[in-house]
Amino acid sequence: MESQRSFLAIIINIWQYFLDLIFPKQCLDCGVEGSYLCANCFNKIKLNDKNYCIFCKRELLDFKPCSKCENIGLKQVLVATDYNQPTIQDLLHNLKYKYTEEIGGVLANILKEFIKQNNSKNVLNFDPIKTIFVPIPLHKKRYLQRGFNQSKLIADELAKELFVPVKQLLKRNKNTETQVSMNRQERLINLKNAFEIINEQEIDKQKNIILIDDVVTTGSTLNECTVVLKKSGFENVYALVVAQRDIE
Repeated sequence: MESQRSFLAIIINIWQYFLDLIFPKQCLDCGVEGSYLCANCFNKIKLNDKNYCIFCKRELLDFKPCSKCENIGLKQVLVATDYNQPTIQDLLHNLKYKYTEEIGGVLANILKEFIKQNNSKNVLNFDPIKTIFVPIPLHKKRYLQRGFNQSKLIADELAKELFVPVKQLLKRNKNTETQVSMNRQERLINLKNAFEIINEQEIDKQKNIILIDDVVTTGSTLNECTVVLKKSGFENVYALVVAQRDIE
């Protein structure tokens, strides 16, 4: 089985090599060839240097939980950047709707830079012995349509540098309706019982669980995942997200 996977990986790499020769990668911002986001344009992305509660938008000090909203169960939610930046929108659109998997690595680099600039590592405690990255899952139907889970791509790339294990601890058992036009209350109803815990017997309940996602809007998905995790006995639940967007 492993030899078959290795052979398939070689074929995919060869195919990607020829595709890159015919259709070179271009920076989504400036168009220069070589990568989907060149170093110059990467450095232009504005990262959050202040922390805001994703639920009430109140500015928080020292990346501590919002006292008004901490009853949701999440100990902390850190968001790297603002979705309204055109470059961020282009990256996310090409990842999720044009299926450009390599952009997962670009988004992971944005999270790494955010962590570096804000010293968030001390807040979320990335001790590999105590911490597990848990990507927000896709429903199997959407996974088959896309071919990958963008949150897991980001988590896997982030884990390579931080040496934190990635575990698929949650399963999405409900193919929810698109939430773009929904308010927070409608999203909470839409997501009710959408997730279930899996593989929990493999994980110490004292571990720090860090949910990884690409975009947060009202926080309803993170909230529902946290409810499921807390019911199963996981007390220390955090979240790390690339960008937050406003309700349209």
